[in-house]
Amino acid sequence: MLSVAAKECSLQPKTEKSWKNTSTERMRKVFGKSIKHLTDNDIKELRSNWDEEKWWDIVYGYLGAGNKVNFGSAVIEYSKKYGAGRAAQYGHKEKGDGAAYRGRGMIQITWKSSYKKYGKIMQKVNGWDSNKILKNPELLNKLDYAIESALAYTADHFKYKNGHKFYKRWGVNDPSQVDNYLSALGMMFNQVAGWGHTKGYVDSHEGYLKMQKNYQCFIDYVESNK
Repeated sequence: MLSVAAKECSLQPKTEKSWKNTSTERMRKVFGKSIKHLTDNDIKELRSNWDEEKWWDIVYGYLGAGNKVNFGSAVIEYSKKYGAGRAAQYGHKEKGDGAAYRGRGMIQITWKSSYKKYGKIMQKVNGWDSNKILKNPELLNKLDYAIESALAYTADHFKYKNGHKFYKRWGVNDPSQVDNYLSALGMMFNQVAGWGHTKGYVDSHEGYLKMQKNYQCFIDYVESNK
């Protein structure tokens, strides 16, 4: 988990970065379907008149009657036709929800429904007010909330039976019985970066290789302090 957190936030809980100075190629690689309806000129226009809230409403969109954005080459109405259509599934129904509930914490928890769900888990485990992080999302950048939300996320995802086929890619039938680092890291990476990734993708993925290096740093530190 520490290796995944190191990859996601360098072990410093923080809010998902601004994309203002990111290349169009990188934007498309990361956000794919969510911005496929934007031309390169649209993105250029957005970058030259940067509006942080508009950007997050585009990539983590919102749904509702009359919610339209007059943007560049077209008037975009958020619907299931676009990647932002998943917004309704994850609770983003109002203007500004995308910015309010973008990635934060140790493993960059995203979406309003996630803030709500993991708030409830933390209330059950620690007695914390379940609505606290929903009302104040920046709390996920405080170390105690960052750690507890990462643990809640992990426990919640590993309980699902439909995850087992992904565990098996790493030679594991029961996630509670993992006995080697690489299998654990593979499962954690799949959980945070998406269940659909194959072992081949993970083996060659920059983030996974970075996590392996982070783990080696941990090992070296432990060995040097024995």
